[in-house]
Amino acid sequence: MKGILARQAAAAEANQRDEAAAQAAAEKAKLLRVRVSKKWQDQRTHIDKFIDQLNQQMSKNGVHLVVRASRYKTTDATMELDRMEIGYDQYTRDEEKLTFSVRPNGEIDVWIASDKSPAKNSALNALEATNDDFEGALLDFLDLNTPK
Repeated sequence: MKGILARQAAAAEANQRDEAAAQAAAEKAKLLRVRVSKKWQDQRTHIDKFIDQLNQQMSKNGVHLVVRASRYKTTDATMELDRMEIGYDQYTRDEEKLTFSVRPNGEIDVWIASDKSPAKNSALNALEATNDDFEGALLDFLDLNTPK
C-alpha cells in the first residue's frame, strides 16, 4: 500500500507542477499579447500617418492609398490580433494590396500582392520592427505596383 500511496503522491505533485507551468505560460502569453497589442497600435498609427504623407505627395499623380476593411477577418483571436490591408481603392477588391497580419506572439506577416509580379512575402516582429521597416514595406508595395 505504501508504494501505491507514494506513486499517487508523486502523480499529484507532477500534476500540480504541470498546472503551475501551464498557468505561468498562459500568463506569460497574456502579457506578451498586451505588449504586442500596444506596440502594434502605435505602429498602426504611424502607418496611417505615413500613408497620409504619401497621399499628399502622390495626389498630383492621381494615386491614392487607402486602409480598407479586410474581407478575411478571422474570428480566432489566438491566431491574429489585427489585419491591416492597404490598397488603391476602398471598394475595389483588386489584387494590388499590402497586408500586415499581426499575431499575438508579435509576428507580423507582410504580404505585397501585385497583378504585375509574384507576391512578395516577408515577416516583421512587432516588438522589434521600426517605423522605417513599415515605411519600407509601403514603399516596396508602391514600387511593385508602379509601371516601370
